[in-house]
Amino acid sequence: MDEKPAAKRLVPAALQHIAAMYAGVVTPPLIIGQAVGLDTAGRTRLIAASLLIAGLATLLQTLGIRRFAGNRLPFVNAASSAGITPMLAIAETTAKGHQLPAIYGAVMVAGVVCLAVGPFFGKLLRFFPPLVTGVVITLIGVTLMPVPVGWAQGGDLVAVSLGAGIIPLAAPTFYADFPAWAQTVLGSGISAGALVAVALNLFFHHLGTRSTPRAAVLSAASSGSGTQIP
Repeated sequence: MDEKPAAKRLVPAALQHIAAMYAGVVTPPLIIGQAVGLDTAGRTRLIAASLLIAGLATLLQTLGIRRFAGNRLPFVNAASSAGITPMLAIAETTAKGHQLPAIYGAVMVAGVVCLAVGPFFGKLLRFFPPLVTGVVITLIGVTLMPVPVGWAQGGDLVAVSLGAGIIPLAAPTFYADFPAWAQTVLGSGISAGALVAVALNLFFHHLGTRSTPRAAVLSAASSGSGTQIP
């Protein structure tokens, strides 16, 4: 627990954690922001708030405050997807313009309840064996599946990213001969798929678009349109 690994082990592990947790942090605000009709700026602020709170909660959990708070375990506190469904229900049943305040209020009340039952929850763990928690986690994923499926209609980029994420599951020894830092980052399907998706999106949808106008002109010129290229 008190081991301090070298930077060459810490940095890849941190990168893996960030890649694995980033999607979990930004997905809830994206879904909720779309449901309540926020514009791009509003959703950006919602994502920024989610990242900020996730970072603060992670520091609180990992560093701790004496015996008052924090379990001092090396994991990232991300936004929970379990609350998305009730938040969407609140958004659907609340008048437009009052949806976010209603969701915020519900979250704060839920937080107070969690703080109240937290000290006693350990005694209830026997009622939540792996069978129960496994079913709950599976249902959360199945319930939210239509959302990412709708977002992921991106053709080849999505297929390549999913393929990169499946490799560690289908062939666990695929990266066995890679350097230790690469095994740490790519050995997780979530982090591998997320990193590939981010890289492909940057290359094809951002960096690649800078040369698109000139490429179009060159194509037109080569077809005999008479366009002069300086």
